[in-house]
Amino acid sequence: MKRIIWGTIATAATATALTGFAATANAGQTTTGQTTTGQAATGRAAPHCTTSKLKASLSDFDAGAGQRYLTLALTNISKSACTTGGWSGLGQADAKGAIPTTTVREGKAHTITIPAGHSAYEVLHWAAVPADDETGDPCEPVPTTLRVIPPNETTRLTAPWNYGAVCQHGSIRLTPLTLTHP
Repeated sequence: MKRIIWGTIATAATATALTGFAATANAGQTTTGQTTTGQAATGRAAPHCTTSKLKASLSDFDAGAGQRYLTLALTNISKSACTTGGWSGLGQADAKGAIPTTTVREGKAHTITIPAGHSAYEVLHWAAVPADDETGDPCEPVPTTLRVIPPNETTRLTAPWNYGAVCQHGSIRLTPLTLTHP
């Protein structure tokens, strides 16, 4: 088995430096995934899913009791399978630029192989109820786009955001990529 150690801190630092938003992991938590490398149909390891091989989209919005949920799909738009795993870097933006965003990673990362034309999914979860010190209406600036940096990449994709403000100081929880649609 090939052991892959996800550089949570390095990935967060890269995402912050390149996109102007903060991506942070759960405090004190180190994320390690151990799986076999994905195999393409030829029996050789599938190449890494670079940003240019992926398209980001948002769907399945669900709201209730001050909580919001959304599915982020990374679709492999290349002509062959590719391998990835872990969490995307996220950042909100509006017409003025980046909006402060904190990404809280939950769960355990695994290496996955996305077949050509298929998607991998992450669930986003945030609060619609303001923190005690969020006194404006809305609680935070309302984004128009979500900036997404695929795992182990440095360039971003964007997806339109029509889901309102992210209260609690822009904190978005997300699950690791999986091939199973939630």
